[in-house]
Amino acid sequence: VGRLVVRPLPFVALSANVARYFGDSLRYGFDANYEGPKLTLRAEWIAQSRDGIVADDDRGWYGLAGFFVTPSVQAVGKYEWFNRPGVAPAQKNRAWTGGLNLYPFNNTATRLVLEYISREIGDPGETKGALLAQAQVRF
Repeated sequence: VGRLVVRPLPFVALSANVARYFGDSLRYGFDANYEGPKLTLRAEWIAQSRDGIVADDDRGWYGLAGFFVTPSVQAVGKYEWFNRPGVAPAQKNRAWTGGLNLYPFNNTATRLVLEYISREIGDPGETKGALLAQAQVRF
């Protein structure tokens, strides 16, 4: 496993990664991250090639944006896309997520996450939605 991260600017991180997985596949990807005082932007692209399989590589990406509406409320939106053509068309996955991160004590140690996820799996796909609520405490 290898990962290289560079910070060309104080709020920006760019990285690349590669991993050999159990001697039968290679995983690799790139990501970019901007974390300013109010705005967060993230994007990642990943892929996997399998030894001995003649098919396109698995591949996917996501983009995320978050904005602090107030010091204790962050609105977040995310889109993700993943495809595994070497496995089956039913493995295609697309999703939209919208949510809020709530910081009740105005610090990052305690966070409440409220999200709605709309996911379409397969080709042609069936869309399903889900609500997610989490409490996270870091110590």
